[in-house]
Amino acid sequence: VLLRRMTDSELNADVERLWHDRSLWILRNDCPVVQGPRGGRRLAWLGNLFEDTQDVIYRDLGETYVRWMLDVAVHRDDYCYFPFMQGFRVMAPDPPPTGWTATWMGWMIQGTTSFHRATGSQPAFELASKLARYMKDHGGVIAQDGTFLAGHGSGKGPTVHFHHDANALEGLAEFGLLTGDGEYLDFVRQG
Repeated sequence: VLLRRMTDSELNADVERLWHDRSLWILRNDCPVVQGPRGGRRLAWLGNLFEDTQDVIYRDLGETYVRWMLDVAVHRDDYCYFPFMQGFRVMAPDPPPTGWTATWMGWMIQGTTSFHRATGSQPAFELASKLARYMKDHGGVIAQDGTFLAGHGSGKGPTVHFHHDANALEGLAEFGLLTGDGEYLDFVRQG
């Protein structure tokens, strides 16, 4: 979709159509994904399609997805996070994910921010706001001085996983740019 926007090329439009149809089927019939790239990217994709076509099917499907995520999220004060899940079942609402596990929410911040920007969805804005607050203040991904913290073990000991930490920063940057909130923008500049 993004490449087509940039080039206006119709090359492989038939393949794109198959991916489109399959992705819509998954969103309508399968377990929504709240962790990792797929969940956030699917929301951004639905927002892009709505922006391109103004077809409310994309907006409405995204709204349903966002509302489901709001229901699944564990809400605390002014933030929320996604618990460990298996299918539709919450396996462990506490403790909240931190470090490496929390980095996966960076994609969700990007997706909900993008979907809100494209559709004006208030539930998406609420979710983006609460996830961004969690990531910044409670996720243990980036220290207040901008140091990357989140990593995982390797054959040579613990390692910081740059693209996961950077992706969390990117999600916070997109949210900060959308809202104009200097608190997030300053935090991102530190990283």
